[in-house]
Amino acid sequence: MKKEEFITYRHYYNFYTSQPYFIWHKLDSNTLEIQEYDEESEENEKGIWNFSSLEDLDDPELEKLDFFKININVFSQYPWFFQQYIEKEYKDKKIYTIKSKSTIDKIQETQRILQSDEYDIILFPVFEYRNCIARPDILFIKEKKISSLKLSTSTKRVDLLKAHWQFWIVKSALYDVFKLEDISIFLLDINQEMKKNEVLFKEVVNINVNKSAKTTTNKEDFEAKKISKQQGMSTEEFEQNPTWLKLSNFVKDNMIPTIKGKKQKTIVSAGYFLEINDAIDEIIKAKQVISIKPVSELDDGLFQKSPFFVDIVKELNSDLSGFSGLFLSAKKIIKCIENEEFLHEIKQSDDYKFFNEKNKIEINTEKQEALHSYIQKFLQKDARIIWFDFESISLPFPSIDYTLPYQQIVFQVSIISTINEEKIQQSFDEVNLVYDPLTYHWTNFVDIIKRIYSDKADYYVVFNKAYEITRLNEMLVILKKYHDLGDARANYYQCKEFVKHITDNIIDLQDPFRFKWIKVSDLKGYYSIKKIEKFITQYDYKTKERIIPYKELEVQNGMQAMNQGTFRYLKKIGDVAWKEVKHNLQKYCQNDVLAMLMVWHFIKLVLKIN
Repeated sequence: MKKEEFITYRHYYNFYTSQPYFIWHKLDSNTLEIQEYDEESEENEKGIWNFSSLEDLDDPELEKLDFFKININVFSQYPWFFQQYIEKEYKDKKIYTIKSKSTIDKIQETQRILQSDEYDIILFPVFEYRNCIARPDILFIKEKKISSLKLSTSTKRVDLLKAHWQFWIVKSALYDVFKLEDISIFLLDINQEMKKNEVLFKEVVNINVNKSAKTTTNKEDFEAKKISKQQGMSTEEFEQNPTWLKLSNFVKDNMIPTIKGKKQKTIVSAGYFLEINDAIDEIIKAKQVISIKPVSELDDGLFQKSPFFVDIVKELNSDLSGFSGLFLSAKKIIKCIENEEFLHEIKQSDDYKFFNEKNKIEINTEKQEALHSYIQKFLQKDARIIWFDFESISLPFPSIDYTLPYQQIVFQVSIISTINEEKIQQSFDEVNLVYDPLTYHWTNFVDIIKRIYSDKADYYVVFNKAYEITRLNEMLVILKKYHDLGDARANYYQCKEFVKHITDNIIDLQDPFRFKWIKVSDLKGYYSIKKIEKFITQYDYKTKERIIPYKELEVQNGMQAMNQGTFRYLKKIGDVAWKEVKHNLQKYCQNDVLAMLMVWHFIKLVLKIN
């Protein structure tokens, strides 16, 4: 049996999230890469951590991607972590760990251990049915249950796909051995007392049936948030019926669940899975598909949008490509393709016509009062303004004590101070601060807050204030912890006062573009600072401030900055090399702050402010 003959979960995933062509093929232009990394995004477990399971470590496609370098360095340890956890948690059980390297050998070793009838648990078994491969991370033989480790702290509906695949392939493979009855998921567990580098696991039997991770409010306590993220339900729902959203029930019934009703929540079907043999037949049949079709509901279905969606639209419907989802969502694109009348309506809209212009700028006359109020803060005479930007590291375990997996830890801040639009001259190292991830300490938070506060400046400018405010508040949580432990270095109440002043007087440079006070044609509804900067540079607007083109820098984007910080944390960058890396990080982060100044001067040009 050749390796390329195997049908894997990736084929099954593409079967349910994309049109048939992509079950076996991909467009040459598609790299599955993060297309425009935004270091300030909170989505997908903080940006770069794109693995969902231990199985992904064996995926040759991922080796081509930039984020793989960090992932493989960190997650390659997780099979060992998980094995240690299982051996400790089930120390009274006889546990066998599969040792073979090749897929075929793993299948045969799994069969041999099952036939020996000597063990209660098999770690990292591999099963084959009709050339289909399933890799649950653990088989509980006596309980007739499989489980997989998800390298995340939460569940969402797409996790049902892997559960369904694994359950039915394993059940079919074990047909002559025993009847598989149950399935669960192990997550990365969290608690409020986590220590640096600590890795915890938690088995859950429920699944969040929403397409995205369940959101929580700041008013909820820690345990309520934890139950919500892990179990997909409120504390009250969990206490009343702790298996209300039981994964195995949905898998056995081939049901794709959703929840109906806000007050009296009931589980209803959003759809059903094909019987596994029918699905396998369709996957095999898809080998004959040699061309792509325009996007349809197959490419934006019950689980998530196809990773190939953008490329398909760009290839076949370029007139609908490149727009922000706020203007033209995936569902609207599909409707345009399927409904000529709706397509005509979109193309006749003012926004569509405007976004297809080149180098056009519109000022919303109905929002002039809001815009005027906004710009007056920048123009206030003798006001001292602090412009700043963060860079962070994020790891699937706590980077320092009392933080959580994937929590972003600020390891770099660049600051520029201005009065009457003139920069206050300060030394490069004094205002471009890099805190060594290798020796990072919670007291850095105190220094970061004080540096930004800058003796009570008048205003503080950022791009996307939600990101910086979140990071500052997370710092306060840690400082409060050490204050409660009696550590005077936390200086908690002073830092709390400083953060309040900063957040009360913060100006978001994103606002004029986000709220459409100023519309720029080439941005096509987007408003990221990188896109605005590219527009300014492309058309050579004569702004007072200019940046170094990012392509001329050693560190060119936020992902690369996070990469370097993470490699240093993992001791992959030595002390000598770190000096050069640190300087490159400083130049990149300073460039980001200069980009903010450039955007402000662009706004002045647009509004004709002297």
